[in-house]
Amino acid sequence: MADITWGGGSGDFNDDANWVGGTAPGTGDVAVFVAGTAGSFTVDITANVSFDGWRNEGGTFSLENDSDSTVYFYEGIEVTGGSATYRNYDGGTTTFTGNGTYVGDVHITNIGEMNFTNNAAAGSAEIFNATVTGELNFYDSFLAGATVINHGFLDLYSGSTAGTSDITVASTGEMVFHTGTTADQAEIANRGDLYFNDGSTARFATITTNNGGTTVFASGADGESAILIAEAGGVVDFTAAPDAGHWTAGSIAGAGTYQIGANEFRVGSNNSSTEVSGVIEGTDGQLVKTGTGTLTLSGTNTYSGITRIAEGSLQVDGSISASAGITVQDGGTLGGSGMAVTTGQVIVQDGGTIDAGPSGAPSTGVLQTGALQFQDGSMFHADIDGTNAGTGYDQVAVTGQVFLDGEAELDFAITYSVSVNDTYVLIDNDGAEAVHGTFKGLAEGDEIASDGWLLDITYAGGDGNDVTLTLLGASITGTDGDDIVDGSTAPVGENPATSGRDEIFGLRGDDTLLGLAGDDTLDGGQGVDTLNGGAGDDIFQIKGAQGLHDDMDGGADTDTIEVLGNGAVKLDGFKAHVASIEAWDGNGKSVKGTGAKDVFDFSGLSSVKHLDFIDGRGGNDRIVGSDSRDDLRGSVGIDTLIGGAQRDVLSGGKQGDKLTGGAARDLFDFDKLNESRFGKHRDKITDFGHGNDDIDLRGIDAKSGGGNQKFKWIGQQDFSGQKGELHYVKKGHHVLVEGDVNGNGHANFQILVLNHGALHKGDFLL
Repeated sequence: MADITWGGGSGDFNDDANWVGGTAPGTGDVAVFVAGTAGSFTVDITANVSFDGWRNEGGTFSLENDSDSTVYFYEGIEVTGGSATYRNYDGGTTTFTGNGTYVGDVHITNIGEMNFTNNAAAGSAEIFNATVTGELNFYDSFLAGATVINHGFLDLYSGSTAGTSDITVASTGEMVFHTGTTADQAEIANRGDLYFNDGSTARFATITTNNGGTTVFASGADGESAILIAEAGGVVDFTAAPDAGHWTAGSIAGAGTYQIGANEFRVGSNNSSTEVSGVIEGTDGQLVKTGTGTLTLSGTNTYSGITRIAEGSLQVDGSISASAGITVQDGGTLGGSGMAVTTGQVIVQDGGTIDAGPSGAPSTGVLQTGALQFQDGSMFHADIDGTNAGTGYDQVAVTGQVFLDGEAELDFAITYSVSVNDTYVLIDNDGAEAVHGTFKGLAEGDEIASDGWLLDITYAGGDGNDVTLTLLGASITGTDGDDIVDGSTAPVGENPATSGRDEIFGLRGDDTLLGLAGDDTLDGGQGVDTLNGGAGDDIFQIKGAQGLHDDMDGGADTDTIEVLGNGAVKLDGFKAHVASIEAWDGNGKSVKGTGAKDVFDFSGLSSVKHLDFIDGRGGNDRIVGSDSRDDLRGSVGIDTLIGGAQRDVLSGGKQGDKLTGGAARDLFDFDKLNESRFGKHRDKITDFGHGNDDIDLRGIDAKSGGGNQKFKWIGQQDFSGQKGELHYVKKGHHVLVEGDVNGNGHANFQILVLNHGALHKGDFLL
C-alpha cells in the first residue's frame, strides 16, 4: 500500500505521467491531492480503476467518472484540507466498499449507479443523487450522518441503516427501505415516494411527507417510534394489513392525510405532544392514543372504528364524529372543544378523565359527545373561569343518555372573580331523559367546598336534566392567629364573605367572623370569638368536647346553634344573644359548664333538638332553659336553674340552689342527701304547682343501710323515730320539706318550697 501524489499534467487520472513517481494509483494505493501541486483541478477517470481511497490535503479537487468506467473505493474519501468533489456520471458505476469512511468537506454527485457495500459508511458526505437516472444503493452499509438529496432512486438493502443522516426525497425521487433495514434516527423530507417494505422499520426517524409526497408502509414493515409529519398534500399510507396486528408510530402531526384502512393505529409512544390538523381516514380504522403526550385532532377525521385513549391526552378540537365510540382508559384523558362522537358512546373507565377544552389551565371549551358514561373511578374535570359555557367554563354537550356510576369523581377549579348564584351547566344533556346516577359523594343538592367557594350540585338543572353547579358563597378557613372575616377582609389566600351562603371557620385565635346576608355557617373554633351571622338563617357550629367562649349574634331571621362531633359541649363564658338565636340542635350532645360561674340562657330558643342535659358543673351557675324540654343540672355551686315552656327536669346538685320550673309540668330531681341540706345550703323551689309539678326523691335511700328504699309520707306529723319518714313543716308563706333517713327523729335534708301552704303525697315521686 502506497500514498501516490497527484503531480498535475493532462488531468487524466489513469495516465501514469500525471503522478509523482510515474505510476497511477491502483489496488492498495491512496491517491493524494495536495494544494500547490496543481492548485484547483478537475481530474477525469478514463478507464476502470480500483484503489483504496482519496486523501485531499489541500486545494479544491474534483474527481469525475465520465467515461462509463467502473470505479472501486476501498477506504473512502478523507479531506484534511480544502475540499473534495466526486462525480459519477450516467453510464458510470462507482462502488464504495469495505470499511471506508468519508470525513471532512466531501461532496458526491451521482447521475449513474453508485453503491455503498460491505460496511461502507457515507459519514458526513453530501450526496446529490441526480435526475431519474441516478441509482444510489446501500448494501449492508450506513448513511451515517450524510446529507442526501435524492432526485432518482435511493435503496437501502439488508443490513443498511439511515443512521443520523439528513435525506430529502425530491418530487421525482423514490426511496425504498428493503427487508432488514432501518431509518434509525434519520431526518427524511419526502416530496416523492417513500416505501417501507416488509421487514423494514422507521425506528426513531423523523419523516416529513410534504405536498405531493407519499409514504407507504407494507404489511411486514414497522412504524415503531418514528415521528411522522404529513404536511398539506402529503399522504402517509398504513392501509396494508399489518403483520403485527396493528400499526405504530411515535407521534403523528401535520395538515396532511393518514390513511389507516381497517387497521388499528397506535400513536404516541415517544411521549411528545403534536397536532394533526389534516385527516385520519379509514373505514373501520381504529385510533389508539399511547404515551404520556397530547395528540390534538383539529381536522375533520373520517375513520369509523373505535377510538381508544390508553395513555396521555386526546384533544378533539375538530371532529372524530364518524368514530364508532371512544373508550378512555386508566391514565387517559379526553379533551378538546370539538365533536368527539355523534352516534357512538363515550365510556370513561376507572382512572380515565374527561377534561373539556384545550390543554392547560384555565382553558375552557365545549366538547360534544354521544351517550356518555363515567364508570367507577373515572373523573370529570372542569375549568371554571366565567359564566358562559365554552368561553367561561368547560362543558360536555351530550347527545344521548348520561350515566354516572356512583364512584366517578367530579373535580373543578374556579379561577375568576365569582358572584353569588353564578351557575355552570357542566353536562348539557339533550332530550328529556334524566341523568342516571350521581358523582361520588355528591347526592342531589349536596354542597361542595372548592377553591375557597361553596357550591351546590343538581342533576336536574338547566332545562331539567343537566348536571349543574351553582355558587352559593365563600368557604373560608382561618389561621392560628386572630382572624377578621367580613365583606372585604379575610386571611391571606381566602375569599372575603359574600351576601350568599358562606361557611366561615376560625381555628385557634380570637376571631371576629361576620357572615353578612345569606344562610351562613360560622364556627369560631378555639379562642374567644365574636360571631355575627347577619341576615339570613344562620348556623353556629359547636364541636363536642369543645370549650366554648364565644359571643354569638345571629342577627335577623331564624338562627341555630348546632353541635357536632363527640362529647359534651363545655360553655365557658359563652354568650348567645337570646333575641337573635332561635334554635339549638345538640345532635344528642349535653352542655356542660366549667368550674367557674357560668351563665347559660336558652330562653330565646324556640326549637331545641337532641339536647340530653345542661350541666353547670362547678361554680355558681345560672341556667335558663329553652321553650323545649330541658334537663338542667347545677352540679357543684349555688346555682339558679330556670325551666322553659315545656316539661323540664331541674337538679341543683350540691349547695343551696334556686329552682324555677316555669310553665308546664316540671320535675325537681334530688338524687343524694347532700344536694339539699340546711339553711343556706338547702334548695329553693320558687314556682311549685300542686297537681302539676313533681318532686322526685327516688334517687335517695330513705332508710340508711337498707338499700334504696322509698320514703313514707306522714304529712305534717312529727317524726316518730323510724327511718324513712317524710313530712312538711309550714314556715310562714312557705313549706319546708324534711326527711329522716336514720330514725333519730331529726331531718337529714330540707327542701324549701316557696309560696305554698301545703303539700300532699301526690306531689312526690317516692
